[in-house]
Amino acid sequence: MTRTLFPIEEWIYRASRRTFTPLPINFGFAVELLSPINPEELKIALQKVGEVFPFSLARVILYPHKRGILTTEETKPIPLFYQKTNNPWENIARELPRPFDDPYEPLLRVFLYERETENQLLYVHFDHALADGISALLWLKILFAILQNQKPPVPPCIDIENLLQNHFSHEWEKQYTSSRRSMADTLKKNLEVLFQPSWPKELHYTIQTAILDTQTTQKLKQKAKEEGSSVHAALSVSFLQAFYERGFAHHRPYRTVLSPVDLRKKYHLPRGYGLLNGTLRTSVDFLRKESFWEKCRRFKQDLDLQYKNTDFLYSHYRAGKDLEKALLHGFSKRPRFDTRKDYDLSLTNVGVIEPDFFQGRIQRVYGPIAQGLPTETVLGVSTYADELTLTWVSKPEFMPDETSTALFQRGKEILFSAIGD
Repeated sequence: MTRTLFPIEEWIYRASRRTFTPLPINFGFAVELLSPINPEELKIALQKVGEVFPFSLARVILYPHKRGILTTEETKPIPLFYQKTNNPWENIARELPRPFDDPYEPLLRVFLYERETENQLLYVHFDHALADGISALLWLKILFAILQNQKPPVPPCIDIENLLQNHFSHEWEKQYTSSRRSMADTLKKNLEVLFQPSWPKELHYTIQTAILDTQTTQKLKQKAKEEGSSVHAALSVSFLQAFYERGFAHHRPYRTVLSPVDLRKKYHLPRGYGLLNGTLRTSVDFLRKESFWEKCRRFKQDLDLQYKNTDFLYSHYRAGKDLEKALLHGFSKRPRFDTRKDYDLSLTNVGVIEPDFFQGRIQRVYGPIAQGLPTETVLGVSTYADELTLTWVSKPEFMPDETSTALFQRGKEILFSAIGD
């Protein structure tokens, strides 16, 4: 069985905006099947996928009039849409149900979409914790491997069932920490394996991961609090300072803000990443000779203003009270800045495989982190179990690996120096 992946995030994005839900984006993949799938075979395959992804357990109910239900466990039934004519994709997206309102519910919705011809279309819609391109592609790879009686690939994550049983125990934190470090070591290898069947060979990424242990994370939080700043500001200023020292960022107060779709097209990014773009206009001058924490305080003030008065998109994860509040309240007002002093910085965020994403128990995602130019380099930051994970993603064709590595190392040096490590 062969298949072709073609993403339809743009239509999903538009459909989700029409539902007036607080989520800024959710996306899906459509898979064209060159041979039909037996519903019973699909049901068995979904059950087996559920053994790998416990939160994607699914069941299939078909009715005589070819109107069926395919749903995840413990969620409301979701209708299957059968295609009888060549309706445009916009019509399909218009029929999609609302995204989950509770981020802690099971994290996957699946639709089977059938044509009258011998071809079929399996449509998979991902919400929340599975809404990153890596795990979405992995889910599809596992499903089709099972349908073809092949050994499914092993996901780069830890024993979720065991984690759930020991979610609040001290032993769980130890196990999580050690497993997380091994996961970070294998992330590069899995990326290449996952993207190779679906994306052009020229789309390669340099991935670097750093984990701040509990002690370092606590020192950073305490220091930021004492200085009247925040962890978000400290992380942002550290890596922006590294950009400015090496001449990558420029004073551009009237930078054009690209839409997520335009941004992906411009930089030829794999759409499964669900890349978002916004703008933070900050009055911080990274070339000025002032202390690190003075810059952080100024940055935090600008960021707080953004939270209240702008239509800036923070992230496609509902990951904390501050983020939820920002998504639920006014996006129409824009902050007032003195454009003679402002620096217009691109903000981006990318989903990375994290065990807490699979669990749907995200404490907080510090993202998107302000990046400065170029936007081809992204810093994804997440926190769980009192640790921070920094994942640095860059495109070699835009920035050599050695340059990317030097920037990442310099950003960490600035951060550690500021907290006394």
